[in-house]
Amino acid sequence: MTEVAQTLGAAIGKPDLKYAQFPYEDARKAMIGNGMSASYADALIELSRNFNEGKVWGAEKRSAQNTTPTTIERFAQEVFRPAYEGMAAGVP
Repeated sequence: MTEVAQTLGAAIGKPDLKYAQFPYEDARKAMIGNGMSASYADALIELSRNFNEGKVWGAEKRSAQNTTPTTIERFAQEVFRPAYEGMAAGVP
């Protein structure tokens, strides 16, 4: 996640962007505080906890049919940066 944060940060002119992991309850409060329903926030927290604890994984093994060749660097430049710039300009 640290490498992903650095790559995304570099794409938007913030090469020192740091990855920060929040306690589940803090993340829940932030989601609700930004308008998410409590039940949906709870579901996302449960999903995240299960991923983090290794309880949830993909049902299929990776293959050429279910894996994109897109690198995180390409995604950062072609998708993330334009979306970020659009939000900064007030474009939804």
